[in-house]
Amino acid sequence: QNLQIAKRDKYFTSTTYNQKSYYKIHLYLGTPAQKVGLLLDTGSSDLWVHSNIGEMNYSAELGLYNQAASSTWVKSKTPFEISYFDTTFASGVYGNDIVRLGTQSNFPQIKNMFMGLSQESNSSQAVMGIGLRNLVGYNNFPYRLKQSGYINKTLYSLYLNDTNSKTGSILFGAIDRSKVLDGLVTLPIVNPSSSKSKPTHFYVKMTSLSIENNRAKKILSSNNPNAIAPNSFVLLDSGTSLIHLPNIPKKFKLSQSIELVNLDSSYFLYRECSDLESAFSTKKLFFIFGKKVIDVHMLSLIGQLSNEDGVSYCRLSIIGNDQNKSILGASFLRYAYVLYNLDDLEISLGQANF
Repeated sequence: QNLQIAKRDKYFTSTTYNQKSYYKIHLYLGTPAQKVGLLLDTGSSDLWVHSNIGEMNYSAELGLYNQAASSTWVKSKTPFEISYFDTTFASGVYGNDIVRLGTQSNFPQIKNMFMGLSQESNSSQAVMGIGLRNLVGYNNFPYRLKQSGYINKTLYSLYLNDTNSKTGSILFGAIDRSKVLDGLVTLPIVNPSSSKSKPTHFYVKMTSLSIENNRAKKILSSNNPNAIAPNSFVLLDSGTSLIHLPNIPKKFKLSQSIELVNLDSSYFLYRECSDLESAFSTKKLFFIFGKKVIDVHMLSLIGQLSNEDGVSYCRLSIIGNDQNKSILGASFLRYAYVLYNLDDLEISLGQANF
C-alpha cells in the first residue's frame, strides 16, 4: 500500500511488533542510546522502564534500562507508581532522559523526557503509555513530540494489522488513508463518570454490538433484536489483549450450544476448540459507532488455552466482568484503523484495510 498522507502533515512512523498477547514498540533511551522494547499502551499515559537494580533478570526487549550507563539520566525526587486493570503494577522513581523513536538523525529526539524507573514490578514487560496527559498531569511522549516541533498536532494513528501479521505501525502526527476502508467516523472522547470533568482515558460511545452471519441492514436498526451493550462507553485500549464487557456474556448467549464458565468473577466461553470453531465459523461481531460498523471475525477471537488427553480446549477473547468495565483491546483494534486526536479530544475510526 502507498501512503496517503496530507502533504502539510509532519509525521513519523514506528513499527509495532505482534507478541500475540500485546504489541511492542522499540525506543532508544539515554546516552549512548539503549534500545528497549516496550508494550504500546493507549490505556495509560506513563512511559516506564525496568531498572537494572533489583532481583529480577529482565532483558532489553522486556524494557530493561541501565540508567547508570547513561550520561544524560537525571533522577528526580518524585516517586513513581502505577497499577493496571489486570492487577499488574510497577513502582520506583521518576527521572528524565533522552528518548528517541529511531537511530536515524532525522528521527525525533525528545530531551528531558519524564519517565518512570521501576524498581519493583510484577509485570515482565515495561510499558510505553501514550494516553491523555490529564491522567498523569504532565506532557507525555505524544505531547512532547508536538512541543518539540516534530509534529503539528498531538495525534497518532494506530494500525495493528491482521492477526497473523508480525508487524503493524503507529503513525505520529498524521493519518494514512490507504489503511482504512470506507472512511472514518469521528467521536468525542468522553469521561463516562462525569460529563463536567476532562477525560483521562480514551472512552467513546459505542451505539451497540451485534452478532450476525453477515452485515445486514438490521444491525443499524434501533430495534435490532440481536443488539447488545446499547449506548455503552468503551475504552479503546491497545494494552489490553481481550474484549471486556460487563455482564454481557451472562445476559446474552453467543450460541445455544455453548455454556459459560465462571472464573474469578470473569465470565468467558471455554470449550473444546472444535466446538467453538463449529459454533462461530460463520459468525461476525459487528461493533457499531453511529453509522460506522467495524466487523470482527469470530474465528479470530478463538485462542487455545490447554490440551488435555489429546483434546484442545479454547476460549473466546470476550470476557464479562462485574466491575462495569467495557474495554475493546487488541482483539478488536486489529480490525480497526484508529486515529487518536489528543488535542481535539476526538477519536476517528474505521475498518482496517489489510
